Amino acid sequence: MKLRIGSGKFKNRYINTPDDSATRPSTAYSKKVIFDTLQSHLLASKVLDLFAGSGALGIEAISKGAHFATFVDKESRPAKIISENIETLDIENECTVIRKDVLGFIESTSITGIDIIFMDPPYSMKIDSVLQILKLINEKDILDTKGLICLEMPSKSKDELIQHLDISIFKEKIKGETALLFFTFND
Repeated sequence: MKLRIGSGKFKNRYINTPDDSATRPSTAYSKKVIFDTLQSHLLASKVLDLFAGSGALGIEAISKGAHFATFVDKESRPAKIISENIETLDIENECTVIRKDVLGFIESTSITGIDIIFMDPPYSMKIDSVLQILKLINEKDILDTKGLICLEMPSKSKDELIQHLDISIFKEKIKGETALLFFTFND
């Protein structure tokens, strides 16, 4: 399957997506909301695309002016497709792909100062696992103090997440079963 890049220097170019039921690319609506919201934060930013799938969010961020993107996905097929997409767009110097479980990556990484974290975990992932990852991101100062997290998740889990994290929500958008939360940590 092909996915169109919606804006920036790669506007209307296509990237490949994994042909499997385990990968759920963000909808065109979600991508529009995400990049309309983050437009003023993208220029020269460092982004981290967790549960990257096709890499569409990180690649779109590069297209719109991000300086560097790190993609993390544990599955070999998505990691291979992300690498191929990066090579096709000739942006190897602006990207790195890490094939690792997101929790394991967060536990072992020394990356800090990330401006934007895209996090689109599988909808089947338990909220406790999502919370564990987010708490570790905060504890390890992976996100810059002025950075934002963009989390796409089932709308039914939103309230539980908010109850267990000390966050400031910059924006939230709910459409059907999907919630998009843009937030930063308070502490």
